[in-house]
Amino acid sequence: YLADVLCLEPLPRTRVLRRFLNIWQPLGPGPLSGLGGELGCDGGPLIARGVRVNVGVVAHVLAFLEPLWILRRCSLVCRAMHAASRNARCWPSLRFATTRAERWLEPFFAILAPACLQLQQLTLDVAFENPSLAVAPPGGLLFRNLNRLVLRPRDVEAAALVAELLEAVEAPGLREVSLEGVLTDAVLLALANAAGDGLEAVRLVFEPLHLHRPVLLGESSTICLRRLIEATPSLRRLRFEASPQARGKATVSRRLA
Repeated sequence: YLADVLCLEPLPRTRVLRRFLNIWQPLGPGPLSGLGGELGCDGGPLIARGVRVNVGVVAHVLAFLEPLWILRRCSLVCRAMHAASRNARCWPSLRFATTRAERWLEPFFAILAPACLQLQQLTLDVAFENPSLAVAPPGGLLFRNLNRLVLRPRDVEAAALVAELLEAVEAPGLREVSLEGVLTDAVLLALANAAGDGLEAVRLVFEPLHLHRPVLLGESSTICLRRLIEATPSLRRLRFEASPQARGKATVSRRLA
């Protein structure tokens, strides 16, 4: 049975299947399904009225247009326009929000993979309708030019996704980070590891995992936050708060207080 499963899906995408098989990915960069994006795919030049235009130039022009219009219209014109819509120059910033992440993450990764090296701002607001279908990030993601990062995980699986994305951050120019939602110890530790000397502003807003349960910040959370502060000598603004749903229901350890 397991051999048949791996024949159907040699590189399991769902986090549940990976845990069951006791394997760890990503193994490395590779083709992505969904919207057909491919890491490092530049495509050929665009030919318009006999003039050959470099795909990078086309991508730079597309960056000024509405993202959905680019994906729904421009990317379908020809192969060169499709390549331009997946080019890193087309995406200096990226915002993705959904409450059904298991349905849309693969198309999102098809855009994120080629854009990650040049991406300057990333906003992610996700939740999983079916946690058993949670998808982990593909291999090869590396964020080197981020200057602003806003992440809002709404459940535990989304928090695991955010932690993996933070592990791919190696951006010395990162200046501002905002985390709001279910902030697990894994998320806080990944943030501490991703934080650099130039980080100036951090905003942490904790939400309860369940509506009628308190936010619990224990000893491990304290250690992660201390590591974050120690790793950011240039930090000027640190906001640490509970969401409106959690106010009056948050508890912290004595060490954190």
